[in-house]
Amino acid sequence: MIRAHQRIVGFRNLLIHGYAEVDESVVWSIVSEKLPWLVADVQALQARLGD
Repeated sequence: MIRAHQRIVGFRNLLIHGYAEVDESVVWSIVSEKLPWLVADVQALQARLGD
């Protein structure tokens, strides 16, 4: 099973190295649907760890 951080790194690599093949609607979907969850998870982790 691929972990979330591995998927994030893979997506970053696709954006950087495969930008000619990137579908803007897919990128927008990820930003609008998944990014808020990621921000919330990171904030919760920071709170748990004491920043």
